[in-house]
Amino acid sequence: MEGVKPEGVIYDQLEKQKVPNIPCRLFSSNVGDDTHHQSQMDKVPNLFKFTPTPLQKLTPHRHYYIVLGTIGRKLEEFKSTKEFVTAMFAALKSE
Repeated sequence: MEGVKPEGVIYDQLEKQKVPNIPCRLFSSNVGDDTHHQSQMDKVPNLFKFTPTPLQKLTPHRHYYIVLGTIGRKLEEFKSTKEFVTAMFAALKSE
């Protein structure tokens, strides 16, 4: 969609800026071709000579996939209970 960055691009920017606790993007792309993997509902108003208001505007969508890397580690890999509790506290802490 024009003016909207794909989610994969956003993850790449977050990684480039070294934002903590964000999984890295492994793969992302549009799926298939425009014929079968893109919505067509945004074209309906034109068929019926209908001009939607801004609130009624239909947004086209496209199938997209993203594969993210793992963030965190297995429970067996923590060196101590304190390290695990500290990690859980950081994950649950609200700002």
